[in-house]
Amino acid sequence: MLLNCLIFLSCRKAPVIANLPITGRWTQIETLTDPGDGNGKWMPVSTPDYYFIKFEPGDSVESNISRGSGNISKYKIVTDSTLYLIYAESDTVSYFYKITDNTLTLEGGCYERCGMKFEKDR
Repeated sequence: MLLNCLIFLSCRKAPVIANLPITGRWTQIETLTDPGDGNGKWMPVSTPDYYFIKFEPGDSVESNISRGSGNISKYKIVTDSTLYLIYAESDTVSYFYKITDNTLTLEGGCYERCGMKFEKDR
């Protein structure tokens, strides 16, 4: 019985990075900011076609999105709904992610609810 449990646990699949639909270039189309009262709304970005993130197979990222700890340098898929973005100064931020059709939604990294929506470049 113990052997069966060990075999079952060792057979769990790790996320397959190279073939995930997240790979490719995404352009930010909306942003969500909540003042802390739950009334945040998705709004179009003020500079369309400017902010982008490009997920390469493996773990590297090209992006012009930054925070106090620099630009995003790497990513790691943790589960089918959680990913880590690793910034240049080694700051790692956990995000909820969801891909629907050609839209990538990232939420997290704030004390209050916040997020970014991207459209996949063709």
